[in-house]
Amino acid sequence: LASVTAPIQVETGMGSIDVVIEGGGFDLDAESGMGSIKLEAAGAREESSGLGGQMRRVLGGGGPTVALESGAGSIDVRAPGSATSRTAT
Repeated sequence: LASVTAPIQVETGMGSIDVVIEGGGFDLDAESGMGSIKLEAAGAREESSGLGGQMRRVLGGGGPTVALESGAGSIDVRAPGSATSRTAT
């Protein structure tokens, strides 16, 4: 995505979600039932500890909500050029 200009909602039951956001502010609302959540965008770098959980962050001054939900998969939110490898926690 070039930047987030409207709310986005992505849900999957048994798959991973990988989102690349080039710029702009947004509100992240990510939830995974059995996977890790990794954030490497808008000046933030964070990874969930353990499998499953939630991550809610206001990034780049905030903006439209990016809601990501995976029942059994990991979630990666990153900027272009950031590392794409997933690290188990």
